[in-house]
Amino acid sequence: ILGAELLRGRTFNVQEGLEGAAPVVILDHRFWQERYEAGSDPTGESLVLNRVPYTIIGILPRDFEFFNPQVELWVPLSLDPRTLSRDRRDAIGVGRMRDAVTMDQLHDDMENIRREIEREYPESNRGFVIDVLNLQYDIPDRRGRIMFGLLQGAVVFVLLIACVNIANLLLARTQARRREIALRASLGAGRLRIVRQLLTESILLAAMGGALGLALGVVGLRVLAKSFAAIVPSYWIPTVDTRVVMVTLGLAALAGLLFGLSPAWMSFKVNLSEVLKEGGRGSMGADRRFVSRALVVAEIFFSVIFLGGGSVLVESFLALRNSDPGFDMENLLTVTLVLPEGEAEQIALAERLIARAESVPGVLDATLVSSLPQNIYLNTESFSVDEQPLGPDDPSPRAVLLITSPEYLDTLSFPVLRGRFFSPIDLQDTGDVTVVSQSIAERYWPGQDAVGRRITVREVSREIIGVVGNTQQSLVNQGESSQGAVYLPFAQQPMSAPFLLVRTRMEPEALAGAMRNELAAADSRVSIGRIESLQAFVDQFFVGANFFNTILTGFGALALLLAALGTYGVLAYNVAQRSQEFGIRMAMGAGPSTIIRMVTRQGVKLGVIGLILGAPGVYAVARVINSLLIYSPPADPKTIAAVFVVLFASTLAASWIPARRAAALDPVAALRG
Repeated sequence: ILGAELLRGRTFNVQEGLEGAAPVVILDHRFWQERYEAGSDPTGESLVLNRVPYTIIGILPRDFEFFNPQVELWVPLSLDPRTLSRDRRDAIGVGRMRDAVTMDQLHDDMENIRREIEREYPESNRGFVIDVLNLQYDIPDRRGRIMFGLLQGAVVFVLLIACVNIANLLLARTQARRREIALRASLGAGRLRIVRQLLTESILLAAMGGALGLALGVVGLRVLAKSFAAIVPSYWIPTVDTRVVMVTLGLAALAGLLFGLSPAWMSFKVNLSEVLKEGGRGSMGADRRFVSRALVVAEIFFSVIFLGGGSVLVESFLALRNSDPGFDMENLLTVTLVLPEGEAEQIALAERLIARAESVPGVLDATLVSSLPQNIYLNTESFSVDEQPLGPDDPSPRAVLLITSPEYLDTLSFPVLRGRFFSPIDLQDTGDVTVVSQSIAERYWPGQDAVGRRITVREVSREIIGVVGNTQQSLVNQGESSQGAVYLPFAQQPMSAPFLLVRTRMEPEALAGAMRNELAAADSRVSIGRIESLQAFVDQFFVGANFFNTILTGFGALALLLAALGTYGVLAYNVAQRSQEFGIRMAMGAGPSTIIRMVTRQGVKLGVIGLILGAPGVYAVARVINSLLIYSPPADPKTIAAVFVVLFASTLAASWIPARRAAALDPVAALRG
């Protein structure tokens, strides 16, 4: 399906995917290089995985990557339909489309299949939808596309601020060249010739800036690719191809055209005789002053919207990362385990492994659980309330399903609200029991005691023996607490691949080596996988968000700098134009503080106007972001206020520097000039 050509050996055949077939494995190129001698051919040899010998049948090429670049071994997917539950949704179907088929046609066909399955098996499929993604265009998912769209919007805002800024600077430069333009016009240069010269200069500036930006972009993408290399496949890493180069240079040319038009247009309004009489002196006319100040206001306006919207985005990610999980996240160590087959052995091993883990110095508690909290995957299963039968068209309720040992609550430090949690007496030969979260109890038994009621989970009616607090199992679905969780005891639902969660007195990673040694000594048949802190496990899901925040913060700093430079440029030019006026005022007794107030007041006035005009835009952008991101909290007034304060402070600082320069003028020199 994927079109991969093996470096050595062969791929799987159909028979090797059937139950009872001889186990075979294909090696990733990196695994082959690290584990075998250089140039050796291990095909046909045996490799023991989870105590089962597998025959090596092939080696993948160096450049093969699919979804997860950390995968080192590939084995056939073998499913037994007699033992599988229809609630299992942990497999992804992959297919290759025919050339003539469209995504709409494919989605319609899959939707028909979904409806047919729902009709045949309504209990486990009612209320579900099906989604078809094109690996080339639809990965990342909708949330990722929204993030990229918002990032592109940020780029546009920064580009607009830069264009406005340079338009203002070129407008001031054109004002200083009024006599040159007047001389050219008096010597016969037409308007088109003058405009062409001014646009040529502005486009040349834009081309140089575009080339420099492109070079910095290439360097930045290399850093990005290196950071993401161990997390995502190489074909998801963006690259600078011909299209990117053409779009970048095209945007640079367009920007040069845009910020060169205003000065060119202003050159049309030159009165030749007046300008030539002025000689080298000149002052900016009222219309030019208006345009210049309007451009500064526009810069601050765009900066307010950009910084406000960016702050809401960053705040959304921080709120997601720092959201209360409902338990104590500190000092938790996670261990991935694979136990031998056989329920009785798994139950006995569970007790032994927990005891061994708790014997490690520095460990407080240990527990086994089917899924780690703060995950990006939501493991849900359907259940039914025995005393509340569903109608023929009612979808089955669903909840997060967790299989845990009795120590789970003590290890994670969250409370039992009513009844009790599991204990060593809850075994396979005792009554089937379950524990539910507070949200499920409140939904199905509002104002009543859920303890003693019965729900059916995995086709078994179970008595509710306790109600516990809500915890956050999924990082993505912030509405999960309302969906609730159902807990089953490990002794009644043993499994071969649980996670070990350990509460420590010290930094969890410091105990990784001792923990591995102790667990390995418990039973040689137990496979021990990755050992890491729960915080490190959660942090891997925020790599993309961290880069997004870093890039967005960089753009925000750039926008703030550009807005300050725009204000500074206008006021600095204004000070240069008004030097004689300031000289006269100071000769007549005006002190430096008076001059500083005069100049600063002008910059502050422009800043306040831009802030006032931008305020509605900030809240409009915040509402759009809140509607796009399901985990985005409402805009915090304190954050928006901080943005306004920072922008006002930068405007004040940009105004103060030219004001100080004006106050330092020598009145005699200014008058003589």
